[in-house]
Amino acid sequence: MQAWCISSTLFQSLALVEPLKRGGLPGYRQHIPATGCIVSPHVQIFRECTDDGYGFLDTATELPGVVSVAMFNRNPRVRDSPLDSPAEPAEYLHQTRTKLEAAIMAAVQVLKAEVIVVPDVGCGVFGNDPLIIGGCLGSVLRRHAASMTGVKEVIITGRREDFSRAAQRAIRGEDPRPICDSGDACTRLSDVVHAARFCHGGATGSIVDEALLMLAKHPQPDTRTKPPCRYGLSCHIRTAEHLARFSHPEKGAVKADSARGGKTEVSSKTDASRGTTGSTGRPLDVSSGGSGLGGAGGPLAPKAPVVRPWSASADPTPSTPAPPAVPRVAKDEGRDPNPVVELGGGSVSSPSRRPVCKYGKACYNDKPGHLADFSHPWKDGETEEEEKKRMDLQEAHELLNLAK
Repeated sequence: MQAWCISSTLFQSLALVEPLKRGGLPGYRQHIPATGCIVSPHVQIFRECTDDGYGFLDTATELPGVVSVAMFNRNPRVRDSPLDSPAEPAEYLHQTRTKLEAAIMAAVQVLKAEVIVVPDVGCGVFGNDPLIIGGCLGSVLRRHAASMTGVKEVIITGRREDFSRAAQRAIRGEDPRPICDSGDACTRLSDVVHAARFCHGGATGSIVDEALLMLAKHPQPDTRTKPPCRYGLSCHIRTAEHLARFSHPEKGAVKADSARGGKTEVSSKTDASRGTTGSTGRPLDVSSGGSGLGGAGGPLAPKAPVVRPWSASADPTPSTPAPPAVPRVAKDEGRDPNPVVELGGGSVSSPSRRPVCKYGKACYNDKPGHLADFSHPWKDGETEEEEKKRMDLQEAHELLNLAK
């Protein structure tokens, strides 16, 4: 449509519809009806096509008319058009067939056309199935063949050959779907998508309508992936259009409880730097405050299930009595005791890896659950220097959020 508006006078015709307002409502913009079309008579082409750079022609070519329809957008990657396709396959087929029927009958009855050129409309960036569009076009031409006696030729054009083949088969009343090479002996009939998108013979009745409905119910799988949402797990937009346009990662079900003295289970496929247990796949008990890292990442001995830290000696006999089992947080020698900014999650956390309470010193919540989930360094004897570093990091974190 954009190329036609640049290379011809079609835009002037479409612009005449824009000022029309329904009931004089301010700000109302006229759109092409969902099951209608716009007829533009006497359209002149004065520029070359897109591939030739829109160069001006020496002489303009006048067409008897152009019929414009608004096909449904089924591609979530198109940002300047809404995803207006009906979700129900039967309704989608009905409205798509009605669009094409309105365009064909307008060319026949209004423009009195003798030659009708139909491209693979909607099969490009809008993502409509060429088999469905071609099948709907063929069924419309077959249904109104008696009222198209003045039409000498219908030219089906476009870049999609499957569109033209589906239209030709539907005109003859045949199944618009491509014929499976294996036919009735196909071994992939258990594949629902394959069985729905290919003709295997033996069908009876209204084969065209049944085949189109099966195609609409089982669209071609899209191998391309949707772009990720910029907000990731923090996204709170739940509109159907946004969810269809962007991918959202699922929230993980694994919780890190090691900071509270819990147990962490690591599968046998985990990397050695993250506490692998080798081929045994046993859980690592880190309740005693150890790091839970194996020396070589190999399997654990059956009689010695405890994994010793890197700094431990080879002698399993402790030289000093074990300290009393009290809840505490293991600290690494190289860890900064001040709060840090995690680039992955973007949250300010305390040395215990808990996020700092967002209310700061104004927090009045003394519930045990809140105190367990969020850290309050200022209540734990924080020095002035530590407080200054924490506030500087918190300010840097806020600036990073604004920069996003």
